[in-house]
Amino acid sequence: CVSQAFSLATISPELAHFRLGHVGQPTAKINHHRIGDEVQGDHEFNCEPCRLAKSKKIISHTPQKRATKPFEFLHIDLQPCKPTGIGGIDHALIICDDATRRRWAIPIKTKGSSSDVLIDWATQIFNIVGCWPFEIRTDGDLSFLRFIAWIKQKGTAFTISPPATHEQNGVAESSGHIVMQGARTLMISAPNAPAYLWPEAAMATTYVLNRIRRPGEIESPIEKWNNGLQLREAGPIDLGFLRVWFSKAYVHIPKEQRVQGKKMEPRAWIGYLVGYEGNNGHIYRIYDPSKRQVVLRRDVAFWEEPLPIRHLPSSWIAAKYASKKIV
Repeated sequence: CVSQAFSLATISPELAHFRLGHVGQPTAKINHHRIGDEVQGDHEFNCEPCRLAKSKKIISHTPQKRATKPFEFLHIDLQPCKPTGIGGIDHALIICDDATRRRWAIPIKTKGSSSDVLIDWATQIFNIVGCWPFEIRTDGDLSFLRFIAWIKQKGTAFTISPPATHEQNGVAESSGHIVMQGARTLMISAPNAPAYLWPEAAMATTYVLNRIRRPGEIESPIEKWNNGLQLREAGPIDLGFLRVWFSKAYVHIPKEQRVQGKKMEPRAWIGYLVGYEGNNGHIYRIYDPSKRQVVLRRDVAFWEEPLPIRHLPSSWIAAKYASKKIV
C-alpha cells in the first residue's frame, strides 16, 4: 500500500528488516520499537539478498582496545567499486570513529582526490567539535600522503597498518567491508536499481548503521557521538521515517511548479528512494530515472515492496552489473 512517511501500521519482521537496511535479525529486533510502526511476530526468516551479499570466510583475530572518547581515534579505508557510479564516482572513503563506531561514507571521483576530500571533511568536523583527532590509522595508501602531512601539523598521530594484513587490519578494514556489504545487499534486494547507484546504497547503509543500536548497547553510534560531544542534536534518535531502499516514491509537485490552469495534470512524479538527509531523515534522497539524477525532497509517499527475492538465477549478478538498463 501507499504509506505516508509517518503513518502508523502493523508490519512484519521482514518489512522491518528491509527498512533497517538488512541488518542482522538480532540487531533488527532491538530496534523494532524505534521505527514507528508495530512489528508483529517474532519468527526467524531467510533473507536471500543477505545470504547472497554477506557470505564470507571466517577470520579470527584478537580484538583491539577501543577508544573511550568520540573523535579520539579514527580509522580510514578507501574502497574501490565498479562500475563507475552516478556522478562519475569510482571510490568510497570509509571513515570510522573508534569510540562510537560512527561511520562516514564519502563517494569520490578519483583516488587522487582522497587527500583533498579528507582535509575538507576533517576541517568540517573540527568546526563542529573544536578539536583534532589524537590518532588516525590507515593502510598507508599513497593517495593519503598529503592529508597525512597536513593532519600531522595539527598534532595528530598517524599509524599505518602493515601491508598484506587485510584480515587482521581491525576496524579500518572491517568498516569498509561492513559498509560495502550493506550496499551490496541493498543492490541485490532491488533488482531494478541501476548498478551505478552503488554510491547511494553505500551512503544509505552508513546512515542506517549510524542510527541502529547493537545488541548489548543502549545507544546507537550517532547517539554516542552526539551525546559524547554534547552536540545540539544530542538525545534519542527516531527511526519512524525509514522506508525500504529503492521503494517507489510519489514525489509531490508544489503548486508553484505546476502549470496554471492544467488541473488534469499529475500532482506527483515517480522516483525511487535511495537515501536520507539530516539527523532525523525528514529529507529524502530520491532517484529520478527520467533525468538519471538524485534530488532532495520532503513531501513524498512510498510504495514498499519488501518481499524477499527467491531463486535468483546464477547469472543474475553478472547480468545486472553488465547491463546499462535504466529503471
